[in-house]
Amino acid sequence: MERIIKAGGFVEFGRVNGNLALSRAIGDFEFKQSENLSAEEQVVTCNPDLIEHEITKDDEFIVLACDGIWDCMTNQEVVDFVHKGIKLGKRLEEICEDMMDHCVADEQTTNGLGYDNMSVIIVGILNGKSQQEWYNAIKKTSTVSVPNSPCSSTPSSPKVDRNNDLDKKEEGRKEEGRKEEGRKEEGRKEEGKEKEKSS
Repeated sequence: MERIIKAGGFVEFGRVNGNLALSRAIGDFEFKQSENLSAEEQVVTCNPDLIEHEITKDDEFIVLACDGIWDCMTNQEVVDFVHKGIKLGKRLEEICEDMMDHCVADEQTTNGLGYDNMSVIIVGILNGKSQQEWYNAIKKTSTVSVPNSPCSSTPSSPKVDRNNDLDKKEEGRKEEGRKEEGRKEEGRKEEGKEKEKSS
């Protein structure tokens, strides 16, 4: 947030300049107009925020996804979803498709969740195993079930334990998104009332 403010921007309702739900992006050039600032110093930068993680024998896969997925599912829900798909004998590309279907909204009563564009890639970390050995190893250890999508109108199963800091952060982000959509809806209603009064 410090970079955004220093570059002349602001954060409102969890969005850069009240509009963009992220602060690092390729594109979104309207947020990169300060000629006297470097790419790293712009309101929105293309420079990623990196965390270094040493891959160990316990790591099974990496999921790369956009906010269309992460706004609907927590880290643990995604891991469980992949485990369940593998347990059911699905290939990673099928699991990616299923995950997007799982996240897509089925009604317009979901406060905006499930309507974003979605992309997801699952990278298997074989750790010296063949592909089939890797699938078999995960099938043996997987004992998960996946809750219904928070983006659908179907009642959800109990969510994962929220003691994990990342899950709490994601849940807060989802709640902020729901509140923001509620505020927008109220604004649209008020705007409609004003138009009725003036006509």
